[in-house]
Parts: sequence; C-alpha cells; structure tokens
Amino acid sequence: MRFHPASLLLLWFSFLLAFSVRSGVVLILSCFVVTMWACLSATLHLQRLLRRSIWLMLTLFAVFLWMTPGSPLSFMAFATLEGLHLAVMQSARVLLAIASLALVLQYLSRADLVAGMYFFLSPLSRIGVPAKHLAVRLMLTLEEVERASMPPHLMNESSTAQPANTLTLPRHGWSPLDVGVALVSMLLVFSIGWP
Repeated sequence: MRFHPASLLLLWFSFLLAFSVRSGVVLILSCFVVTMWACLSATLHLQRLLRRSIWLMLTLFAVFLWMTPGSPLSFMAFATLEGLHLAVMQSARVLLAIASLALVLQYLSRADLVAGMYFFLSPLSRIGVPAKHLAVRLMLTLEEVERASMPPHLMNESSTAQPANTLTLPRHGWSPLDVGVALVSMLLVFSIGWP
C-alpha cells in the first residue's frame, strides 16, 4: 500500500517537532529504536547521512560538553555534568533526525519527495509564491547532489546524458490510511504540551 508523499512528510515533520522537546529516557529509547530501524532497512542512506554529518555531531557534543556552566566533572577537565547531559540529549536529537530522514529517503523516491513538497507549496501560489519553480529547483538540486556523490567513472557517463526538458511528478490520491497518518501527525504535534 502506497502512502501519499505529503502525508509521510507531514508525519516526519511532526515527529521531529514532537521529539525536539523530549529528553531523558523517552528520547534515548526513541533514538535507539529509530536508529536500529534505519540500520536494518535504510542502511545506505543512513551511512551516507552519518558520513556527511559526523563532524557536526562531534562539534555539537564538544560545544555543549565544555561550554555549559555547571558542576565540574571529576574525570574530565573543564567539562560539567550539565554539559554532559545537554551534549547527550542534543546528540540524540540530531541522530534521531538523521535516522528518521534516512527512513524517509528510503521510502520516497526523488520524484515522490518533490511531489510531497509541491503539495504543501501549491496553496502558496495563490499569494504569489512560485510553487512550480520551487519544485523544479528542488528536483534539479536533488539531481545535482546525487550526481556529485557518484563515483567518478559513473559521473562521466551521466554527464553525457542530456537533461530532461520536462519535469513529471507522480500523482497520488489520498487514501483513508493517509488520513490516519495525518491524524497521527496532529497527535504528535499536540503531544508537545504533554509531560
């Protein structure tokens, strides 16, 4: 059963928003479960995303560990207990975002991803936002990113191919499952105020 790309993107955004305010055991356990799920079903995407963001994660960890005032740690110079707690929580949030993005990229093709974004942008065309131009720009950017990450011998072959003059996005209808996904997304957003 195929979901509408917009419903999955809405679920992903709501998930990130809901877990951006979580901490403690709930955050760590969720991070572990989603990361293991991504390891098993979206290994290639997860490896690629982690490779590109490892320095960001290490920098965030170091900044929170050594720049947060609080009770000093006896086993690490200039680090604080509060800094260690914040470093672990922020690293878990970033890892959760990366792992969940890997799952989204595993399920949605480039065209589906653009179609989902276009679904959200198209109502803005009534107030003058060029939704079609933004969709084309997003698709070209995604193609260029993929081309740049190709090995050199494959890049030479793909550079000889002529770019397409038209952009065709897949059409998806909303099913009852998509309505259920949208309701779960709303629950995730409303859960922000819950303890």
